[in-house]
Amino acid sequence: MLQNNEILMDYLDKRLSPAETAQVNALILGDKQVATEWEYLKMAVEAVELGAIREQVMNVRQSFHIQAIEAPKSSGGVVRNMYRTGLRIAAILILVMGVSIAYKYSTVNSDSVFQQQFTDYSLSTARGEHNQNILEEAYRNKNWNGVTAAFNQESDKNNKSYFLAGMAAMELKNYKEAVLHFENILTVNAKSGDNYFQDEAEYYLALAYLMNHQTDKGVNLLNQIRANKNQLYNTQALQVSGTDLKIIELKSKK
Repeated sequence: MLQNNEILMDYLDKRLSPAETAQVNALILGDKQVATEWEYLKMAVEAVELGAIREQVMNVRQSFHIQAIEAPKSSGGVVRNMYRTGLRIAAILILVMGVSIAYKYSTVNSDSVFQQQFTDYSLSTARGEHNQNILEEAYRNKNWNGVTAAFNQESDKNNKSYFLAGMAAMELKNYKEAVLHFENILTVNAKSGDNYFQDEAEYYLALAYLMNHQTDKGVNLLNQIRANKNQLYNTQALQVSGTDLKIIELKSKK
């Protein structure tokens, strides 16, 4: 366990050679225990890096470092005092670490990830046809109910229509309906081999899953997007840490 932690710390600090890094990557993927240790290590580091907590830890560490430099090495009593001081500081660090992890765990949930990641979709960036119609006009005017009404009246719906209707449903907090619209796009594309609004639908579907209490599906889809560098929303998905996704998964299983 200790050896694994030391290796993982070097891996985290990028102190390993390319060959060693590749070996650790393989170890994390192939060894469940090492993978668990890696997740906890990342969780601890991210938690400690929270502003106030990080400052407290750095102050304690700096204080200990100064004492270690100033203490005469020849004095046995001072050495014993330093040892006891070191133990107390270690205990403080462990306590602070525990508090910070608890804080991280308590503040991360599907809603917090959604609030962080959900952004308005600008119709001007949509691919494909740009012909103005009632649905698009309502969308540009942020008339979400109008978008829904126009969508329901359309006789010839396409992926663009379903996507805009799904986004309107997201804005209206009707996540169940949004899921249905986005899933329809993926189903149509799977049958046709097309990718019209595929990336957009995948990303916003993942967020809709999180808010529709389908956490496992949301986390899995976000992880797929994070792993696909060619996905249009790869960068946005990577803004969600793997630790946050792991915490959401753990909470959903309670």
